[in-house]
Amino acid sequence: MLLVTGLGNPGMEYAASRHNVGFMVADRLAGRSAAAGGWLELEGGLLLAAVATGGEFRLHKPMRYMNRSGPPVAAALARIDAGVADLLVIHDDLDLPFGRVKLSSNRGAGGHNGVASIIAALDSKAFHRLRIGIGRPAAGQAVSEYVLERFTRAEEELLGTVLDRCVDCVLLCLASGFSSAMNVCNQVSPAEPTSARVDSSAGDDALSSL
Repeated sequence: MLLVTGLGNPGMEYAASRHNVGFMVADRLAGRSAAAGGWLELEGGLLLAAVATGGEFRLHKPMRYMNRSGPPVAAALARIDAGVADLLVIHDDLDLPFGRVKLSSNRGAGGHNGVASIIAALDSKAFHRLRIGIGRPAAGQAVSEYVLERFTRAEEELLGTVLDRCVDCVLLCLASGFSSAMNVCNQVSPAEPTSARVDSSAGDDALSSL
C-alpha cells in the first residue's frame, strides 16, 4: 500500500501559496482517481482511500503546520500498516526552478522543515519524494515571506500544467514502480508544453518555520 502525502499549511490564508503546492497536487490527484468515500480525519491529518490504474493507494494531507508534518504522517503509515519505503511525499523545493519536477529517494531534508519533521518522526529518510520547483526569492527577500506568497501571474498560467505533470508522475509510480517513474519524470523539462506530459498509463535551503 502506497501512502502519498502532500505537504502544506492548513487554512484558507495559505491555500494558494507556493508552500502549499503539495496540497494542490494531492487534491488534483484525488480528482483524477476513483476515491472510496471522502477524506477521513486521522490524528492531525486527512486520509483518502483511492484507486488508480496501478492499484489501490492512500492519499494523505497533514493538517498541522508544515514543521509539524511528521507525527500525522507516522500515524497514517501505522493506520494502513505501511513502511517507510511505501511513502511518497510531495513538497515544494527552492533549489529547483519553477515548474521542474523531480522524483528522488533517501535524501536529507535540504532545509525543508516539513520533510525534516517527517524524518524525525520516522527516524528515517528512506522514503520517496516528489519535489516541485518554486525557484528562489529575489535578492533581499526573506525565504519565509517568499514561500507564503501566491505564485506570480505568469507562474499561475503554467501552474495547472505543472500540477498535472505531478499527478502523472505519481500515477506512473503506482503503475510501474518508483525507479521506472524516476527515469521518465526526471527527464521532463519545465519548458515542455502540456502535450509533452508523461503518459500515466505507461510503465513508474532553509524554508519557513511554518
